[in-house]
Amino acid sequence: FGRNHVVAAVFCVARDVTQNKESETIQQQLTLQYINEAQRLQQLIDTAPLAILTVDSEGFITAINNTAIQLLPQIYNRFKSSQVHQMSMAIQEDYADDLLIARALQGEEINSRLCQRGEKCFLASVHPTREPARCKIIGAVAFYQDITELEQLRKELARLDRLNLIGEMAAGVAHEIRNPMTVVMGYIQMLAAKAEDEQREKYAIIMEELNCINTIVTDFLSLAKNKAVVKEEQNINSIINSIVPLLQADAAKHDIEVVLNLEEAMPMLLLNEKEMKQLILNLSRNAIEAMTAKGKLYIKTKVRPDKVELITIDNGCGIDQEYMSKIFDPFFTTKDCGTGLGLAVCYSIVERHGGKIDMKSTVGAGTTFIISFPRIEGERPGKVGISTDADKWLEPSFD
Repeated sequence: FGRNHVVAAVFCVARDVTQNKESETIQQQLTLQYINEAQRLQQLIDTAPLAILTVDSEGFITAINNTAIQLLPQIYNRFKSSQVHQMSMAIQEDYADDLLIARALQGEEINSRLCQRGEKCFLASVHPTREPARCKIIGAVAFYQDITELEQLRKELARLDRLNLIGEMAAGVAHEIRNPMTVVMGYIQMLAAKAEDEQREKYAIIMEELNCINTIVTDFLSLAKNKAVVKEEQNINSIINSIVPLLQADAAKHDIEVVLNLEEAMPMLLLNEKEMKQLILNLSRNAIEAMTAKGKLYIKTKVRPDKVELITIDNGCGIDQEYMSKIFDPFFTTKDCGTGLGLAVCYSIVERHGGKIDMKSTVGAGTTFIISFPRIEGERPGKVGISTDADKWLEPSFD
């Protein structure tokens, strides 16, 4: 400005910012590329079949993927807590995998350790994370692989191997016992026929004990997985009806009522009649022994699209949860005078028929066994059913 504030001259400064604009454009592109790569990495981590989580140097959870959220809800609840800064994993010593993380924060590399949270089994691998420059530990990353089903399958295969081995051994021993025992029983019967009345009572006691041994031997033989059985088209309702008098006689001794509800339109199944009777008798007698006077044993059949179910229900003492995985093992029993063979024989029979046996039980309420048999393709319908107290039929619930 000049005198009187009149513009005297104009200065113009121009600067070339092309390079700066190009730099900003490149920076924006790199930022967008980084964001896209981070999102892709997060999607990859979230869709991984492994549960993955990271912690900082003090053991506080810093990141967790979707699989971990689903498989490890306890950890996720700690992560999303408003007080997460107070929930260091390093001090959660109730779980073995938390201790593995604490060890990894000390620099230890941990690979494929078996851990358990509730009913879930995992293989856990934990690795420390370090600063690239100073190699200082700044946290850890943990990977969890859910092997619950594999562990259950492994236990089932091991159980089947034991059952098969015991069955083969038992079958061999049983034949060696039965042959001489048959001779002994024959001579006892002959001697009893010639003995006086007083002596006959003693022979009767001997025969009764020998019959008990014979029953055990029969159970031994039934354990054999490769036992040859002839299966024919049978109506399972007819088999049940044929042994109802025997079931009712056993139940009456303990003041137990037997209630039947057999589905009328029952298809034919490939069954061995003798083994089916043994299966039903074993399950029923177990139920009767588990109940007190005035109890009820329910026997039910139900037709499904691909299978037929045989169901027994009692309102007895139930089975403790700790025994549930062992009740089909040979020689396992909670009874004072039991052999531990009844349910093991049932399992073998069902297995030989290509079926499946399931159980649910509540202590103090009762136990339900559900045995499923596959239906025959192109089957012809049968029609034998019976119901006692059908209008009053009530299936107990053990939810």
